Amino acid sequence: MKRKIIRQGHNTLTITLPSAWVKKCDLHSGDEVEISETNKALVVSAQSNVSGSKVTLDVSGFSIPLIWKHVLSAYRAGYDEIIVRYNPRDSKRNFYTAFSYDTLAYINEKEELSTPELIQALVNRLVGVEIIDQKEAYCVIRELGETTYKEFNNALRRIFLIIKSMSEELIEAIDGSKTLLKRIHMEDTNLDRFEDFCIRVLNKRGYEDFRKTPTMHSIIFLLEMVGDEFKGLAAVLNQKTKVSAPMHKALEDISRMFDTYYGMFYSFRKESANALLEMEKKILKQLEQVPASQTRMAHHVKKIVKLISSLAELRMDLEV
Repeated sequence: MKRKIIRQGHNTLTITLPSAWVKKCDLHSGDEVEISETNKALVVSAQSNVSGSKVTLDVSGFSIPLIWKHVLSAYRAGYDEIIVRYNPRDSKRNFYTAFSYDTLAYINEKEELSTPELIQALVNRLVGVEIIDQKEAYCVIRELGETTYKEFNNALRRIFLIIKSMSEELIEAIDGSKTLLKRIHMEDTNLDRFEDFCIRVLNKRGYEDFRKTPTMHSIIFLLEMVGDEFKGLAAVLNQKTKVSAPMHKALEDISRMFDTYYGMFYSFRKESANALLEMEKKILKQLEQVPASQTRMAHHVKKIVKLISSLAELRMDLEV
């Protein structure tokens, strides 16, 4: 849609807001809107559209994975308040694994888990929200404080650092160190927490350069998949899989490949893009020498290589 610029006074230019959008956002005279400047574009965001939004979920009779996915979807969508209704007589068995390490031991000690106990465990895993009201048949989850771009940038940096740590510890764990392999699994759970938070911020506020919000969505999604593949490698090593010399070299090289991408993301250079391409060719060539007994490990390594290559393309998209 187009709007004409109206002169008011000597130095002030104004435009009108679309009436349908104003009604949808429940805006009134005196309300504030947020304006973001991106080159020649201005993005107008209604504070009332991102503040006070709430949704009600009914999870009665749902399994643990379905309850988890339902609540997580609302969290990632950016709602400030999530009301979860449930049947107080429901109890759950076959515990889902997507919990943080500080709640996992508690959950596994119990023969049965009530829906309120499950939801509390899930909320413990989410960043920036708490249960502020709990009744027999429902609870209220609410955001505490306001999400900012600074928090987003800090969480994104943590995602990179966690994956970097996972890749380095994987090499140390080649001898089958149970402690390191367990740590990699816990780090992936922490990675998911920051990934979910970043998606939530993007859905609530968008990226700083608003036009590139979809690209940042894709980058965060692929980073989470990289973490999953490192966790998958740790699971294979946990089965005391013997690591050949070519596979050992490939694992070291994908760690260096991710380090290169990490540097490229925060300081884009053409040399880094070329280096990533050469690393991809080298690692895929190395995997041709891996024995058939390590096919599962090779599969995870190939996926990591391809994911980093896709991430490099998306980083170039941000540069344009």
